This record gives sequence, structure tokens and C-alpha cells, in this order.
Amino acid sequence: MSDLPLDFDNLLAYAIPGLVVIVGAAWLNPTWKDWFTALHSDHAASALVGIAVFTLVIGMLLGCVRSAVLHPSYKLDLRWAYGSAALGPISGDWEPINYGKLVDEGHLGALREAKVNERTPYQFFGNTLMAALVLVITRIVLLCRFAIRHQISRSNLIAGILTATLALAIAVVILYPSYRTKYYRYKQAVEAINAA
Repeated sequence: MSDLPLDFDNLLAYAIPGLVVIVGAAWLNPTWKDWFTALHSDHAASALVGIAVFTLVIGMLLGCVRSAVLHPSYKLDLRWAYGSAALGPISGDWEPINYGKLVDEGHLGALREAKVNERTPYQFFGNTLMAALVLVITRIVLLCRFAIRHQISRSNLIAGILTATLALAIAVVILYPSYRTKYYRYKQAVEAINAA
């Protein structure tokens, strides 16, 4: 009987951003905190498994949002901001992997290296950026709900929205160039493997 491979790349790319969303949502919304208080009960093992599965599902959904939101941005020329060729417009659609070339062990090894060194980080950076976007939107919605119920003042509402927007701007400045650079390098690696 063969062992199932445990792919830590998927854990990094999907589970960690999913956990960021769940922990952040629990921090922002008191009703979500009940999930984490269940970890101290008699059913801690089932709660832990439930949270683990939920983080993976949330991370995969973040990957779908990443594809819809960030992939169209590849056509933008952002070299003026960072001066990197990786931030230039990326032309053409995604080049599919030519699996016929992977018969050779060298090509398969190159694809594995490209996956570990380039694809997993670009998925992680993109999914984490989408997690930050979800948390900022959640925070702004909660602030607006509190303001409508007159639980916070207008000045606290404005300060909270500005703080959340500033946090998102910092996340974009840090994560987006890394995401775009890793995507560019992965696309180049796949093109080189297909051409070899």
C-alpha cells in the first residue's frame, strides 16, 4: 500500500491564508470566536479538524478570488513603480505545461523546482493579499454596522476605515510585487521547460 504524499506546498499556498482569514474574522467578529473556544472543550479534536478543513477550503476560495482579481492585473505596466522587468506587462495567456516533455527526469525535476520555488510562493503571496482584502472589507462592514447602531462615533468610524485602508495599502505594497515577480518567474520556467 502506497503512502499518500503530503504536499506542504498546498498547505503553504492555501491553508495559511485561510487561517489568516479565520483568525482575523474571529478577531473582528465576536460570534466567530466560538469556533476557537471549542478548542478548549471535550470536542477539541473534532473542532481542530473542522477548523483545519475550513481553513483549506477558505484558502482555495481565496485562490479563486486571486485568479479573478489579480490575474487581469498582469496586463498593467508597473515597472515605473518598482523598476523590475517582472512588473512589466505579461503578454499572452498562461502557457500550459507540455506533459509530454516530462517523461525525461530532468524536465520533471525542473518542473518540481519551479513549483516549489516560484508557483507556491506566488500562490501564497496572492492568497494572503486576498485574505488581507477580505479582512479589510469585513472590518469596514463591521465598523459601518456599529456606526449605524450608534455604538461608535463618526470620528471612530472614519479613523477605523482609514486604519483598515492603510493596512490594505501596506499589504499591497509588500505582497503584490512579490506575487507578480514569482508569477513571472514561474511562467518563464514553464516556457523554458516546454521549449527544451
